[in-house]
Amino acid sequence: MNKNVIEILTLLMQIFIDKIDLLSLKKDITDSLEEQGYELEDINKAFEFMYKDPFAVSENDFYSDQKDSGYNRVFTKIEKLYFDDEVKNIIIKLNKSGLLNTEKLEVIIDQLLSMAFFNNLTIESMWDVIDEIVEDDYKLYIISESINEFNGKAIKFQM
Repeated sequence: MNKNVIEILTLLMQIFIDKIDLLSLKKDITDSLEEQGYELEDINKAFEFMYKDPFAVSENDFYSDQKDSGYNRVFTKIEKLYFDDEVKNIIIKLNKSGLLNTEKLEVIIDQLLSMAFFNNLTIESMWDVIDEIVEDDYKLYIISESINEFNGKAIKFQM
């Protein structure tokens, strides 16, 4: 996927987030993007990416942890676009830990996606988000010790 398609996808996502129906405004959006210098082929690829096979998943995109959390989740197309394998693996480990409820995990994922969207997502910043969302120091300690990418970052934990 070339840079122009990703830029167009970013713009389309902003419109989509504002709850504007992209398909009903496709002609206007296309005209505007063409005026900005984007090629019709790239615009069509971006629209196709947004709406083609919305439920297509691969084995690496689905994770289930019925035993501990009972939470099944599929990475969205946007998450697959912005999260690399390391980030997805950390999210899977967070789910499998059973320490976070669905709501907290989704808040974390949402914030991580926002950071990835602006190319600000690092392992350090992931930890900062988790540290901000998870209020229980013991849970933070367990997360930092059980997910080796975090290298025991919960140094502020006190017994």
